[in-house]
Amino acid sequence: MNKIILLTVLFASFGCGNDNMKVNNLLGETRAFSPAVMNDAERTRLTTICQALTAKAQALTQTNSQNLSFSVSQRECSAGAGFLAGSVVTVPTTIVSNPPEFKLRRADNGNPFVYADVETAESGIMRTVCSDLATATNPRRLDNGTSLWVTTSDISTTDCNPKGNEFCIQIETGTPNGENFDITTREWMKFQMDPALPRFGFFTERKTLTNALCGLNLSSQTQAILIQ
Repeated sequence: MNKIILLTVLFASFGCGNDNMKVNNLLGETRAFSPAVMNDAERTRLTTICQALTAKAQALTQTNSQNLSFSVSQRECSAGAGFLAGSVVTVPTTIVSNPPEFKLRRADNGNPFVYADVETAESGIMRTVCSDLATATNPRRLDNGTSLWVTTSDISTTDCNPKGNEFCIQIETGTPNGENFDITTREWMKFQMDPALPRFGFFTERKTLTNALCGLNLSSQTQAILIQ
């Protein structure tokens, strides 16, 4: 009962809005590295997401294989601040299990999916997000020298619009620029949080905007929407 109440309260904290997910954030913003202890509400939401990812991983260890299909759109190094949808293709995938890692492979050729990791509390970028939540600060500095900004609140519905029992998370990566960091990547993931549904703990939509490999005022864009 307590879990149901907690989920109900958390779902209520995420508003509804436009069904279309659009990126309207410019990259290249320079930020100072000023870590602060996460507030309780943020930590609670992240903990709930990470618990769902752990439950998903446990379920995946008990099944031989699982197939997922995604609607995928990509554009390489395009100009403009908005998310410019490219041609959309349907990509069937298969989950390859090697606990604690679970990888998405294209069903047609066995190559890694554009988002290669299923994302659990122990693998993928969510491993960093979920680690040491009790004492986590935001942002946090990673071993490779970059910094990570994470939030589940104050996310524009034009960037990530949860429906029903879904949670959104925004992850920003900054690369060193002197004593500061330049934001080079923004990513949004929308997770299914209803344990009664078969895709519990999976991202139902994920998209990335990055200028890491592009020239000035250009960005690469990737979007994957779970179909089934």
